[in-house]
Amino acid sequence: MGTDKPNPTSDQDQAVIEGERLKILLQMAGATAHELNQPLVELMGYIDLFAFDRDDPVKMDSHLDKIKAAGHRIAKIVQKIQAIRPDQAEPAGSDVKIVSFDRPIDLLIIEDLDSDYERIVAALAGEERIHISRARTFEEALGKLAENTFHLMILDYLLPWGNGLAFLTDLERMRIDIPVIFSTGHGDEMVAAQAIQLGAYDYLPKSHLDRPNLLRVIAHTLEKHRLRAEVNQAMEKMAEMSVRDDLTGLFNRRYMNESLEREFSRARRYDNDLSCLLIDMDFFKQINDAYGHIFGDAVLKQFAGLMKAKVRESDLCFRYGGEEFLVLLPNTDIEGAQNTGEKLRSATEAYLFRDGENQIHTTISVGCVSLRLHQPPDVRSMLALADKALYRAKAEGRNRLIVYMETPGDMFQGEKQDVDMAFVRERMTAILEKSKKASLNALALLLDQLGAARFKAHNHQSLAQIDWMGGRLHLSGAMIETIKRAAMLHDRLKILIPESVIGKNGPLNAEEWACIENHATVLAEVAGLFEFFRDERDILLHHQERYDGTGYPNGLKGEEIPLGARILAIADAVTAMMSERPYRPPLTGRQIVKELRQNAGTQFDPRIVDIFLDALAENPAAALSHADMPV
Repeated sequence: MGTDKPNPTSDQDQAVIEGERLKILLQMAGATAHELNQPLVELMGYIDLFAFDRDDPVKMDSHLDKIKAAGHRIAKIVQKIQAIRPDQAEPAGSDVKIVSFDRPIDLLIIEDLDSDYERIVAALAGEERIHISRARTFEEALGKLAENTFHLMILDYLLPWGNGLAFLTDLERMRIDIPVIFSTGHGDEMVAAQAIQLGAYDYLPKSHLDRPNLLRVIAHTLEKHRLRAEVNQAMEKMAEMSVRDDLTGLFNRRYMNESLEREFSRARRYDNDLSCLLIDMDFFKQINDAYGHIFGDAVLKQFAGLMKAKVRESDLCFRYGGEEFLVLLPNTDIEGAQNTGEKLRSATEAYLFRDGENQIHTTISVGCVSLRLHQPPDVRSMLALADKALYRAKAEGRNRLIVYMETPGDMFQGEKQDVDMAFVRERMTAILEKSKKASLNALALLLDQLGAARFKAHNHQSLAQIDWMGGRLHLSGAMIETIKRAAMLHDRLKILIPESVIGKNGPLNAEEWACIENHATVLAEVAGLFEFFRDERDILLHHQERYDGTGYPNGLKGEEIPLGARILAIADAVTAMMSERPYRPPLTGRQIVKELRQNAGTQFDPRIVDIFLDALAENPAAALSHADMPV
């Protein structure tokens, strides 16, 4: 059999195989490096920003969140790298190893000569994991492949009914993916090269059909097949990642643009209808501000799952950006789009979004357009109409679906359709913030002139408490500023309470208590004069609610009370306890802690009290600007 002599053809074939194997490993390494590059760059960038903004707690919290997110992404990629490893090998002779699998290896041998078939069977004797089947013809082999699953095939080059090269071509044409070891009595290198080019994994002359060579070639072939399968899976995953939004799993905006162009052109070509729903989650910024971005992300993911459950398989769901989504409905008229949009709107309204600690109900606004009804000249115009319909849905009160209705100002006129609504909204928001700040300053000045200046010291201390608690709760800067604006209005509008009530040295009578209890409603009414103080109004209206539900004006309980109101209640109470009153001196730090503990769970949110007290124990001076602060 000549097994003791070196065979140059075998060495060359082995070199070819090892080259292919190295190529696959390099492809895998390149994909991994590409995946790691972006989060690593982000991580290093945010670390630099973290050091630069060390004196700005709000920015540091934001940078820290992004550093954590990049770290999580890197950790997931590392897990994927660890999963890409060679299978464990076990000895199968003096210097031969075979890949170890939990399941058996089903081997199909296509060989017409009994002598050659029996040589292979004898060489593999004792390998209980290898189950051998035989086919004498290509037709018989195809029948067995159709009926059974095989992990490997040894294919003879010359059979009475054709050659193995043609059979390899047939396997490729029929998309039958099975690793093939090519065998021939001819030592022609050209035949071996042709077989490998046509898809064979390895080549073995019949003179080398002995146990060591067979086990070595089987091991290499199975490993190479596994590596190729993993590379294909990785490439498919990368292709999917390029069109999917990381957070929600929906198609991303880039793929949305491609799909819109494709479906728009197809609908016009075949005279079909095409509809789309542009969706915005109502008051989503308040969800992020009140509960944090982690819970906000959970809401977006759960809403994405709700979307996919309420549309057809042929419909396409996209994350348009932020809290905006788009559903593309091919072959759907405006009535069908309305039905789908209403199903999704009502399902969202009824759904309880939750994670381990938080839960909320929220709503969506929907803009609806169709190609046949609205006749937009191009995709961009179609999106512009959907955006206008969505804007009207929000302007009319949210939690509704609006079909675009044309007005004289909405006609397509030259470049007017190119107005970027997102840019307009962004600029209007900036103007509104400036208007809010200017209005608040003017109102504060007016109230100070009316006598509210005497409450400034109390207000400054309350603002410090809110800043301190907001930082400990990792609230956004916008949320903290909203609570501070509410606190400013709360303190300065105390001038609306009669001095006889504020400065009374003794218990209040029923009429005086009614005045105090009505103050929250009065505050809300004043804030309600300014539409952009809507968030502050909710805080002021409910800051006298109690955590156990016995407060006023609405008897809200626990998490029903807005977070800002729960924080303001503690800040105002702590500041009041630190202040001198006609009927008592300022409380000590120890007394303040005792009051908070006694009222946690009844008057105050116990979670916020615990956070306050834990931080107070670490650094009393950071929270209480009091000379006597034993805790």
